[in-house]
Amino acid sequence: MESEKIINILTNAFNHDFMLSYKSLKRKGKNRLLPHLVSFYRRWFYSAFVENTALSPANLWSAVCAGSSSMTCPAMKDENDGMEFTLYEYSIERHPIYGDLNVLLDSCSPDFSLSDDNSLTPEHEKTILKNLSIRDPYYASYLVSLCKRMGLIADIPSIHSSRAQVTKERDAFDDLSGREKMGKIVESTVSVASGFMSEALPDKTIISESYILGLLQKPAVTDDIFKHIYSALGVSFDDILECGDDYMDEVMNAMLSSTFYLGVSMDRYFFTPFGFYLKFINLGYILPYYIKREMAFALEAIDEANDIGVAMFSPCSHYNVTALGAEYFGLKESERIIQRDEKLERIIALIAENSPITLKTLKDIDGALRLAVPKKTGENIYALKIKLSNDAGIWKTIEFHEETPLRDIYFEICYEFGFDATLNYSFYHGEEESPFLEYAPKERRKRAKNSPDAELKTLGFEEKHKFTLVLYDIVSPYVQTNFALPQKKVKFKIEVFKIKEFDQSALYPNVLKSSKRFKDMCNEWFL
Repeated sequence: MESEKIINILTNAFNHDFMLSYKSLKRKGKNRLLPHLVSFYRRWFYSAFVENTALSPANLWSAVCAGSSSMTCPAMKDENDGMEFTLYEYSIERHPIYGDLNVLLDSCSPDFSLSDDNSLTPEHEKTILKNLSIRDPYYASYLVSLCKRMGLIADIPSIHSSRAQVTKERDAFDDLSGREKMGKIVESTVSVASGFMSEALPDKTIISESYILGLLQKPAVTDDIFKHIYSALGVSFDDILECGDDYMDEVMNAMLSSTFYLGVSMDRYFFTPFGFYLKFINLGYILPYYIKREMAFALEAIDEANDIGVAMFSPCSHYNVTALGAEYFGLKESERIIQRDEKLERIIALIAENSPITLKTLKDIDGALRLAVPKKTGENIYALKIKLSNDAGIWKTIEFHEETPLRDIYFEICYEFGFDATLNYSFYHGEEESPFLEYAPKERRKRAKNSPDAELKTLGFEEKHKFTLVLYDIVSPYVQTNFALPQKKVKFKIEVFKIKEFDQSALYPNVLKSSKRFKDMCNEWFL
């Protein structure tokens, strides 16, 4: 199947979904959404068709274009004529942004007006959008910020208005090679990203330009970026997400509020410029994009805050370096998630037939097709052998993800071994029940030093390490008495049986093995 036909299938699918959602939206003023059509397309293009998979239009198109320097860039003729999608070549020497900068600068001579937020006036913006490769108001704003940062335009004195003009630096910029131009563009984009993302933080030095450059060359899962930023502020990102209103003090409330705006800034000034505009990184959202819902959210943002940007931008879950990004930074090209082959063609055929795409459909095509989200660097699974202390014949080996907190391991053990879960328990780092090595819920020990929210990967466990779980004042199903008397304590011995790499096809926790005595006992219970 020719690449033009495939991209037409994908873009027609978006056109169909958008128009269906737009027509069914019973809201006044919905026409205000049309100038932001490309932003809706951008989010749809990078979002998964099926939740928790890497099957997005972007990844399908990336596979189709394997070995080619051409990628797709959407261009909207106008809100009346609909959408037009054109293929542009994205390379270091011939990048659409070079022509777009010329379109902007040509429109700014001899001088021009700026709005209150230092962007183009609506009239000026509308004039140039039809000539840009990406016909999006946010892209036009990005070009203005680039020109100001690179010194291609500068403010001039003016009474009762803000005005600027093109500088002499433009001629020198035009004489540069493609790589030299791209160097200045990347440098300026990094600077803009660092500046705007830092605005939501009390410490402006955390998101430095060197940190942004590092993220471009060594991609990180987005949650890990948040964790890095807040840990530098001395705050646990997990605590921010999990804290309830009863425990939220003024500082935590401010942090929670800043998280949302940091995410919006992260997408607007980092992910979208380096992903959608420059094509240096390929973005991934693990959730499908529901256009009608996002339209409603965008209209609410306009009505409440007169700022549609909070609805148009949201950080992706993960990203990887594209062939173009790898070439610019001199890296080995990152492994493609989906390769072009007969299986890919069958998926494209399903899309062409407007057939519903489900995870079962994809597995039926090929269960070995790697659809899971790229794993985090160093992601591991811990196989824990768990046995009753006073009966070594009752045991199970259960696999847990490295990010599983001890609290969740406790609930899983209670479920698998038939105990009623309470909050009256403690983990101990070793085999001894030392209070200095105890991980207890606050309901048991108000002054507990070690939190049961600690994750496996943070505990320093190696293979063959042994630690302990104790349940207090609990009825044991393994003690045969005439009355259900609670035991003072029931102890579990736990050994790190094995640490292995994450298996993308498995679900965790996963019971790997059970003792024969445990299985026989279960059979007796259910006879």
